[in-house]
Amino acid sequence: MSGPGSDPVRLRADMVHPSHLEALLPALGPAVVLRLRGCSRLSERLASRIGSISALPSAAEATEAERLALRSPERIEEAGRLMGAAWHGRALQGCIDAGIVAELDARIGRAARLFGLRAGLASADTPVAAPGALAAAVTTDGLACLAAWRKALRHPFRQLASLKLPRHGLPPAAPAGQADPIIARVLQEVADEPRP
Repeated sequence: MSGPGSDPVRLRADMVHPSHLEALLPALGPAVVLRLRGCSRLSERLASRIGSISALPSAAEATEAERLALRSPERIEEAGRLMGAAWHGRALQGCIDAGIVAELDARIGRAARLFGLRAGLASADTPVAAPGALAAAVTTDGLACLAAWRKALRHPFRQLASLKLPRHGLPPAAPAGQADPIIARVLQEVADEPRP
């Protein structure tokens, strides 16, 4: 999609989820790939080997959901944790033991846990589980919400979002009826943050 008002997207390696670079350079290993991903000299060159992206409408023309695709893979991953925490908000509200709270903070992040407490839009009455199981559920269901988010994007943004999400292991998209209010709440939360 190009034309007046569109911005061509020049991919850089830091705009792509590390799993795409690991697939491109399997012999190097994750630690080396992460270092190369941060190398400004090689960034565009590595990204060009992954593929190209159509030109995107300007950020001003993008919807709130599409603007998330313009964020870093790390910020999108964090949005997924917020989505998962909102999904399991009721279960998080039942976690009051200091040790369990500390373990959840270590696994999903304090910001995600607190967001889940505030925005517990959960349709699922998840029983309070062991912290590891709850953290895994938050992560998995957050990724399922991100898959639903990506599915709803216009083509060029969907293409960009696919490069910012893990290459493999994404669960099936969460049902729209359950995921949509959670996605909308997280998009509202991150909408006012400055883009890097």
